[in-house]
Amino acid sequence: MRQWFTNRTAGYWRELVTLAFSLLAGIRAIQSFHSGNWELWQTLLVSALTFLCLASYRQVWSSERRNSPAVVGSGDTIARANYAWLKQPGRMVVLTRDMSWFLDSASNGALKEKAESGELTLLVAVESANVRQLASLGAEIINYGSFGFTPKVRCTILRYGASDSKILIHKQKDGKIFFYESIPEDFPDYWLAQDLVDSIISFSRTRGTIS
Repeated sequence: MRQWFTNRTAGYWRELVTLAFSLLAGIRAIQSFHSGNWELWQTLLVSALTFLCLASYRQVWSSERRNSPAVVGSGDTIARANYAWLKQPGRMVVLTRDMSWFLDSASNGALKEKAESGELTLLVAVESANVRQLASLGAEIINYGSFGFTPKVRCTILRYGASDSKILIHKQKDGKIFFYESIPEDFPDYWLAQDLVDSIISFSRTRGTIS
């Protein structure tokens, strides 16, 4: 909960305060016409004002969610975030270089379960020992190392191919890892990552580089 507050941008808090002040000021202005009895038009006006503020907040939160990370940190913080994602049901596709982050025991176990259930696809540039281990358990491996390019993006798609899929985009900066969540309504972030993964998978099938 503490991290949820610290991850919010200054712009989010500024807009939240502005909305709250606008709502209170509007209600206060409507109350100033109070003549002893609360009129129906006042009730309707307060309801409309509240609805507009809630609708505005929805837009503020949508923008904030897209522009601020869901998780920031390293070590145990990132391990817990990884595990929370990996434990969710559904097919998972991971675009990575060599699965070097496959370290902590919780994520290790969750990835193995995904592999054994046939719900894990790894898009990798290097088939490291971690990758080969997951392949032996049933994970689908797509090696894009021979394509002549290495994507800068690192992402994980949960419930790949389903209408409620979502993407976790990874970014490293100043020794910390930033996780950004993206859903289909987030245009173009979600769809750029989705198209990249689809293109790699499609090209691999054409070239027969899937194992």
